Amino acid sequence: MRIFKRQDLRIIFEIIFGMLFSSLISSILIWIGYYIVNLNNLMNYNVNVLGLEIFKIKNAGESGTPLKNNMMYLGVICSILFVIFGEIFAGFRKKK
Repeated sequence: MRIFKRQDLRIIFEIIFGMLFSSLISSILIWIGYYIVNLNNLMNYNVNVLGLEIFKIKNAGESGTPLKNNMMYLGVICSILFVIFGEIFAGFRKKK
């Protein structure tokens, strides 16, 4: 007897991949933000994604503050998009 159906597992994996994707995007953008700060000798810099401020870099790149709520929103948005596109793709595959 199966605990999860195939569609349930697919949705769980899509949610996990959405969270991993948002973490990867956040990491890359924060790294780029530190690069910009060090290149231009800026004192303060805000890393933004889709209008959401996810990280504040202060004191010429010596310290940074993550904005966890906005990072969480980005993870939820990416997970929802992965589920929507994954289910649309799965629906097209079933029709063939």
